[in-house]
Amino acid sequence: MKRYGQNKATEITRKQVNIVFAKAKTGELKVEKWMMKRLYELADYYGYDDNGSIEQQETDAKEIINSIFENGNTQDIINTKQEKWLKRLGLKEAKEIDRNYIGGF
Repeated sequence: MKRYGQNKATEITRKQVNIVFAKAKTGELKVEKWMMKRLYELADYYGYDDNGSIEQQETDAKEIINSIFENGNTQDIINTKQEKWLKRLGLKEAKEIDRNYIGGF
């Protein structure tokens, strides 16, 4: 993360997240819609991160993106991160998320 005074900004770009989306759309990866939305939100993030949760999610997102470029086991990483992030959601937010996969798979 980059620091701008008290604010922080993530270092992942929308273009990098677009690669994840493209692979999900073609069926190469199975990514839930809420997770994809969160990845896009992280790419645009600029604000406070007092408890470090945004920085941790950015690290997770970078791991997913790097795995794609290195031809790693990306699907296992995505599954692990989805469950990790899902456990951190509040009950109300967890009930409202869209757990369908991108591309209808």
